[in-house]
Amino acid sequence: MSYEKIIYEKKDGVGIITFNSPENRNAMSKQFMKEMHICMDEARYDDEVKVLILTGGAKWFASGIDLKEAQHDPMTRKEAHIGLKAKELLFIGENIDVQEAYRIGLVNKITSVDSLMDEAMALAKKIASLSAPAVQLCKFLVNKGLKTDLDTALDYDEYVCTFDNMGTPEQRLDAIKKAAEKYKVYDKIFHDSLK
Repeated sequence: MSYEKIIYEKKDGVGIITFNSPENRNAMSKQFMKEMHICMDEARYDDEVKVLILTGGAKWFASGIDLKEAQHDPMTRKEAHIGLKAKELLFIGENIDVQEAYRIGLVNKITSVDSLMDEAMALAKKIASLSAPAVQLCKFLVNKGLKTDLDTALDYDEYVCTFDNMGTPEQRLDAIKKAAEKYKVYDKIFHDSLK
């Protein structure tokens, strides 16, 4: 499918979605959100794509909701400033710089614009090289764990962390081999199964 508000490409098992509304600093319009949903569904069911990178390009990521469009939406007019930050930032609605975002843990790494995509691709390729079922189960546990009480989260953990849920026997063996290569301490444990 062709998109107007985003650009989608694939490279080495990584899907790259670039926001493409520079005229309004990649504001999130209804058209943008619709295209994002379609594109993410496309990537979700594509076996070639293991990881997604979202980027706004060289100047900015996204400026938030499209305020010009939102001013005609009665529901949006009733909300305070829009943001995805800690409660204080939500309530106050103030902008913060990248150093402050890093200090409070809102971002986990700072890099130059010139090396941004190289850094993102390196991380994405690292994730894509891991066992897909294991990564999927980790994502499942995190997403479910955030929405449940501790006992339910522990039940999920116990269920999904069995070998039966870690993919096919070949995928499990591959995961063991990768672990043995990374952590030499496993060499002796899995020596026979790695031959």
